[in-house]
Amino acid sequence: MTKKIIPQQKTIKLTNFEVRGVVLLLDWTGNLGKIVMDAVSVDKMSDITIDTLNDAGFGCQRILGGVIDIYGNYEGLKSYIESRVVGDLTQEQLDFLTDN
Repeated sequence: MTKKIIPQQKTIKLTNFEVRGVVLLLDWTGNLGKIVMDAVSVDKMSDITIDTLNDAGFGCQRILGGVIDIYGNYEGLKSYIESRVVGDLTQEQLDFLTDN
C-alpha cells in the first residue's frame, strides 16, 4: 500500500506594499539628476504619491518624479505587482530615468 502525501496549504496575508525605483531630482546647483530611492513601505497603493518618493538621503532641492516598481509584501515574501510613473514627467525625462 502506498501512502499519499497531502500537501499542506497555508494562506498568507498581504501586509503592505513596498515601493522601489529611480527618481528624477533637481540638485542644489539646479541640475537634473537621478538616483535610486530607498525602498518605502505603504499600507495602500492609493497612498503612493510624489511625496512617497525619496532621494535616498542624498539631499536635493526637489524631487520631480520617478519610475517605480510596486511589490506586495505577503508576510515577508515580496511579489512584483506593477511599474508606474509618478509625477508629470516628459518623455525626455522618462528616457533619462530608464536609460533609453
